[in-house]
Amino acid sequence: SGGSAEPAMARAADAALDEDARATLDAHAAQLVLPLRIRDRTIGLLLLGKHRSGHALDADDVTLLRTLAHQTAIALHNSRSYERLAALTQELDARVHAQTEELRASNARLTAAYDELQRAQAQLVHSEKMTSLGRLVAGVAHELNNPASFVHGSLQNLAEYVEAFTRALHAYQATAASPESPGRPEAAAIGRELEYLIREAPQLIRICQEGSQRIVDIVADLRTFARPGESARVAVDVRSGIDSTLNLLQPRLKAAEVEVARDYADVPHLVATPAELNQAWMNLLSNAIDAVEGHPVPKIRIGVHAGKAPADGTPGPWVEIVVTDNGAGISPEHLPHVFEPFFTTKPIGVGTGLGLSITYGAVRSHGGEIRVESRVGIGTTFTIRLPASSSSTSHA
Repeated sequence: SGGSAEPAMARAADAALDEDARATLDAHAAQLVLPLRIRDRTIGLLLLGKHRSGHALDADDVTLLRTLAHQTAIALHNSRSYERLAALTQELDARVHAQTEELRASNARLTAAYDELQRAQAQLVHSEKMTSLGRLVAGVAHELNNPASFVHGSLQNLAEYVEAFTRALHAYQATAASPESPGRPEAAAIGRELEYLIREAPQLIRICQEGSQRIVDIVADLRTFARPGESARVAVDVRSGIDSTLNLLQPRLKAAEVEVARDYADVPHLVATPAELNQAWMNLLSNAIDAVEGHPVPKIRIGVHAGKAPADGTPGPWVEIVVTDNGAGISPEHLPHVFEPFFTTKPIGVGTGLGLSITYGAVRSHGGEIRVESRVGIGTTFTIRLPASSSSTSHA
């Protein structure tokens, strides 16, 4: 039966193993074979030959040899484990080295990409500034052209008046000095011409003075706005910067018939980079003008007041600048994105989407904060809070 066949097969296998064992013992002249076992797994054999004394191995010898075999198995297992651990450590070191090199290469690529991004960002900021400046050129050119035309035309007329005045004066002197013709009609005509010249010449001079003063003011506003080459932070009167920006935007304000209301309080100076803040005012006010264009009664209100201490307890004093327009407003889905680079709701080719992003960066770089509130059909309010110089004095 199957039950009797399995023991028979097992006995046959045992007999074969016994034969192999005896053959192994005979081949190595061994009298005893002890297995080297770890966790019920045989990892080797310990073969023992005849005792040097010729005596047979007794039970104590076998017990000692078994203990030795057990310790040998442990030592052999530990040795193999150490070798595997050393190999794994070497492999791990190689992997770490390879990954370190890969990380170093990736870091170099990231550094190069970051440098390139910074250069691109600087170019974009410069491009936006040039765009803003370009929008100013036409208006400023018009503003400069008017007073320059006044001065040029008045000076030409004044030169003609002076020449006529000189001729009339000489003729009058000649007539008055001649005893033969004290009552000639020419004397009366010359006198009337002199009266006209004397009356009109001061008016021309006044026009020239006003025109030249307007040119000086526009150039001063341009210098205040641009501050070329100035990157150091200095004490800045925020109201002067806003007023200079408004003066430069005057052509656009006139064209759109925008009513500008200014509410300035007595506030301390800011320690800031003037060109950066002036760029921020230019972006905010340009956007406000864009927003109110087409409104029946376009209005922009600018407030400058002492700001409250922020919630995080940052020490003051603070200055708060609020720019409000009564334009179309910003939709709720667009409002969270207004400070993102390249985001714009203006038609393609009209807005770059960098103005408010640059404004946000300028405010944050000065340790300030900016927020926006808007309602469609009502208008938009931008609020900027900037830390003032603690050592600066109030400036009315």
